[in-house]
Amino acid sequence: MATTQTKSMSAEEKHAAGVHLLGERRAQEASVLLEEAFHDAPSSERANDWGVAESLGGRAAAAERIFTQALVMNADNFDAALNLGVLLASRRRWREAVPLLEKAIDRIGEDQHALAAELLKRCRTQVVAAAVRESRAAFRDFVDNATASPAPEAGDALVKYWYPDITGWFSRADALHIYTAIKLMRPRRILEIGTFYGRSTATICAAIQTLGTPIDFITIDLDFRSEEHARRVFSEIHGIEKVSVPKQFMEAFDLGFSTTEYAEYRVRKHGLEKYVTFESGDFRDLPGEFDFVFADAMHDKAEIEKNLPAILRMLSPDGTLAVHDLNAQNKQVIEGASDAIEFISNSETLGIFRVNGKVSQ
Repeated sequence: MATTQTKSMSAEEKHAAGVHLLGERRAQEASVLLEEAFHDAPSSERANDWGVAESLGGRAAAAERIFTQALVMNADNFDAALNLGVLLASRRRWREAVPLLEKAIDRIGEDQHALAAELLKRCRTQVVAAAVRESRAAFRDFVDNATASPAPEAGDALVKYWYPDITGWFSRADALHIYTAIKLMRPRRILEIGTFYGRSTATICAAIQTLGTPIDFITIDLDFRSEEHARRVFSEIHGIEKVSVPKQFMEAFDLGFSTTEYAEYRVRKHGLEKYVTFESGDFRDLPGEFDFVFADAMHDKAEIEKNLPAILRMLSPDGTLAVHDLNAQNKQVIEGASDAIEFISNSETLGIFRVNGKVSQ
């Protein structure tokens, strides 16, 4: 609320005076002026400066709310992204801080870049360490009987077990989770449904490589050869006449690859191609059973009801099912399909289930 002293000041004057007070580290006085300036003439930049004052004044919750508001008003406010990332990191919310720092890192001044880069590195290390801990804890029921090698250490994980240079939607935590599962369970046959460009494929290959024992790993997906081909197939699958194709598909098409060819190319660049067989088409046509199935084809209730029965038929007795993009609703649908399906763990958007016995669908 404007005071008698500031009523005659314009929003620009209040903002300038508030920024000056910030420079003198007079956070409380600055916050009053910056809040008034923002309410008089709202903008993302003014919200960011107000958030800085709140943060310097030790009011972290208010600062977080205001920085978030600044980004809602302008998603390209890289100063607000940096400030919110720094604030979240200071509160040990590493995972939330990483994408904000990544967003800002290449768009801020040189004077801030080195410190931001160091903080981003620290946040990433903390996220990886947490993911490793979560993965180990998630599989504690298996550890006593497992003969596998230990889970990866946090310092190695960024280099060997996650492949962010391959386009996809498979996070670092998800990669470490499935890597740990395969290391502990030592499946003889693995099926991945949904290759895309091979980011998760490469992680599975890395786990197989470290085990040093023969494992039959097949990855399968629909092989799209053009934007028009992808649009037509998606339209048929979802029963929608007009379907937009994610822009990421153009990466393969622009280079003259089909999507499966491009996945093979990307995995080969990491020297992992000998650990996997690439297939294209309907996964239901594959022969045999699999001890471990990773399904990136159950994103909602309709897809689960369509694909889960076939997946369960392909699982070996007491097999393991890993599901990408798992949320509370999807978890409920999957568990409701059979009493034999037992939830084990999740890490971010990857969930793992044990299927006790053999399920007939």
